[in-house]
Amino acid sequence: MNPSDSSPPVNIEPLKRDPTEWIVGGYDVHVIFTQEYKQLALDLFERFRAFVIDQGMVHDRAMVFADPVGPWPTPMWQVLLRDQSMPQLSVDLGMCIGWLMLNRGSLSVMIHPNTCTQDGGYADHAEHSVWLGESIDLKLEIFNR
Repeated sequence: MNPSDSSPPVNIEPLKRDPTEWIVGGYDVHVIFTQEYKQLALDLFERFRAFVIDQGMVHDRAMVFADPVGPWPTPMWQVLLRDQSMPQLSVDLGMCIGWLMLNRGSLSVMIHPNTCTQDGGYADHAEHSVWLGESIDLKLEIFNR
């Protein structure tokens, strides 16, 4: 935090949340793209799905959205790393992050947990997410907070 920044901190107190209790729906992996990079993104999608399958990872909702959907202002694809035993889910997530770090090229990736918060997904997308590459502003007003 910049000492000269006059805006109040949102949440400076560390929370004490146990992922084994709070992450109840696995992790969503999203890759965003523009029409200019659509083919690159589709190729990455197929290669990522093949990696996930080859590794025997439990996954679901592997989908490509050619148009903006939900909070996404651009096309994107997603793969859900499904909830299973937390130690195995953590290993799978780490493998996927490593694979995406090495293979995403210039595409941006956002990963977020699916938690038991009661805000319709706001915190998962706005506060609990991590980005590889450039982040974008999401349409967070769609969430019920």
